[in-house]
Amino acid sequence: MSEPAKKLRVLIVDDNPPVLSAMRRTLGGHDYEIAIVLSFEDAIALLEVQEFDAIVTDTDLGTGPGGPELLGVVRVRWPDMGRVIMSGADQGEALDALKSGAAHVFFAKPWVPSGPKEAITAALERVAAARRSV
Repeated sequence: MSEPAKKLRVLIVDDNPPVLSAMRRTLGGHDYEIAIVLSFEDAIALLEVQEFDAIVTDTDLGTGPGGPELLGVVRVRWPDMGRVIMSGADQGEALDALKSGAAHVFFAKPWVPSGPKEAITAALERVAAARRSV
């Protein structure tokens, strides 16, 4: 008997609870185990005790460090994690995160229904490709 496919663990970070709920609904029908947090600090605390395959963060996380800074930390401490940044406002910070390598993929809010899943898949493919090239 084969084992059921492992669900991908995805951490979603946004300071806006309705966005988090919408993201959970969008990804809920897929093979993801979703965790949600509201801040940079909460994300780091959870990453230190749980393993994730990918992280999706908004650029603006309210007060304190934002999504680009969070992904910069993730890039250094958890380099095998797929890193996705999203933004609904000024997309300059998100594009800077892509250029710097902190983020693998960007998608805009509001998103098309397939947007988050496609972004996570693309980020995980980038991580897999980087592993193969080492």
